[in-house]
Amino acid sequence: MQTTSFLNSTLYFHEPITSVDVFRPWMLLEVPTVPTLPPTLLPEPSYQSRSKHSDSLFWCVFSIHHDVLEETKAVELQEKMAAVKWLTENKKGSRLQKYTAELMSSPKTTWGGLYLLCLYYKVNVRVIPEGRNLYMDFVGSEEDQRLVKIVRETSFRVVGYVDDDSNKISQDFRETKPMRGIGHYKVDDLKVLAAKLGVTDKKKKQEWYDAVYLALTW
Repeated sequence: MQTTSFLNSTLYFHEPITSVDVFRPWMLLEVPTVPTLPPTLLPEPSYQSRSKHSDSLFWCVFSIHHDVLEETKAVELQEKMAAVKWLTENKKGSRLQKYTAELMSSPKTTWGGLYLLCLYYKVNVRVIPEGRNLYMDFVGSEEDQRLVKIVRETSFRVVGYVDDDSNKISQDFRETKPMRGIGHYKVDDLKVLAAKLGVTDKKKKQEWYDAVYLALTW
């Protein structure tokens, strides 16, 4: 008399188990491969103020961080007050205090105010005047290396991430003047700057300097 094994009785086999092949239908013979999905591409940020009279530079940075448009004076004031409170609690320095005052008192966001907003929202932006070969960077996050481009025409608008602006001239928003005194430059230096800015046909050093200075003025 054949004794039924535990496996036979448990799996309800009606024939004796003579080979491991009997279990093959239930065996995981290969590790299934998970299909590799393409990386999710972040949407290109874009924003243009609905009103020419609003603080369009503020709303550009707001839209980059929140990805939503709530262009009301109440929201603007609330966000600026929150930014000032956060900066007061977390940052120190007389220059930052000056920028904080600018953010709350100026009807339009200043460069200093923009820098504080970038710190608060932890975003990096590059501002470029339309049709001109220069830019200013405002870095609010060292961890996120992406730069969002904001173009200034009659107002400001967000146009997407920065690809390459290596041929443009970088300016520091903290400098009160776009250039140092004329004595710090050679004529050839001024000509190199002039070529990038589209300035031509000058003769004297003072003419080159004045033309470049004007082209670098925001």
